[in-house]
Amino acid sequence: MSEGKPAFQFTYTTDVKELGPVTLFVTHTAEPDVEPTIVRRENVNLLFWRRRGRGYYIISSADKGWLWILKNDIAYQLDAL
Repeated sequence: MSEGKPAFQFTYTTDVKELGPVTLFVTHTAEPDVEPTIVRRENVNLLFWRRRGRGYYIISSADKGWLWILKNDIAYQLDAL
């Protein structure tokens, strides 16, 4: 649950420290759409965006370029739903 609404979280773990772990968090939101944004918080990168009533968050120690590639793939897959 996030803000009292259903949410889901996937965590991918790997022995490759440059890539993981990676967490994808998706929730419902009433907030307006926001273009993808990357911020650094407590030694991890957070890439987030909001689109069509959903909030998406990718959290990882992976570099920003890799997160953008991952975001593009995730967004493509989720838009098909």
